[in-house]
Amino acid sequence: MKHHRDSIASVVGLVLGVMLMAGTIVTDEYVHAASAEARGYQALFAAGAAR
Repeated sequence: MKHHRDSIASVVGLVLGVMLMAGTIVTDEYVHAASAEARGYQALFAAGAAR
């Protein structure tokens, strides 16, 4: 019985995670986060190259 509950909890967690990721992509939050991360890496590499 415990194995059955663990399986259900895993499936619910997976479905919830997929729904949250889909919501993030639909609202363009993913694009904003990815572009901010890219700007941060560019700034980091530019600072390292300036040394």
